[in-house]
Amino acid sequence: MFARWLTRTRWRAGEEVGAANVVKLGGNFLIASAIEAMAESLALAEANGVDRVAMMEMLNSTIFDCLIYKGYGQRVSERDHLPYPDAHFALELGLKDVSLVSATAAASSTPMPLCSLLKDRYLSAQASGWGELDWSSIGEYSEPKPNPEARAYYLVSDQSMARRAESVDGRGRARR
Repeated sequence: MFARWLTRTRWRAGEEVGAANVVKLGGNFLIASAIEAMAESLALAEANGVDRVAMMEMLNSTIFDCLIYKGYGQRVSERDHLPYPDAHFALELGLKDVSLVSATAAASSTPMPLCSLLKDRYLSAQASGWGELDWSSIGEYSEPKPNPEARAYYLVSDQSMARRAESVDGRGRARR
């Protein structure tokens, strides 16, 4: 089993048929965990008078100078969770993957307490109607006072954002 989508290099994941799937789920779990960690850190900063965007820019220029932290750090710090036509992973897909991680962990008797927290956050966001937003919107649930109604802000806050939201379908793919 190989994960060719990661790099040009082939990586052996193991002999089991589902090994590459576990690698993919593990990668997405790490991204979801990073989004949650960034959101909590930025909520702490903001609650203590620190500019969340400036903090994320500083972190992205120093200890977290990598693709995931730069991309999702920008989205979380700026509260930019509308779908982009070329870069979007819908919250509902994040819920699906975190649920699969949870089921895989249960089947292999692997405790994953952070996964349980993430699954609860994704379920709450999905129940609030946020499924079509980017999965970075889960960061809104890390605020001191989560506001599920903030979804309306993302959908009507600005004409260009509304057009961007209309340019992708419900699964995060660009409309043709």
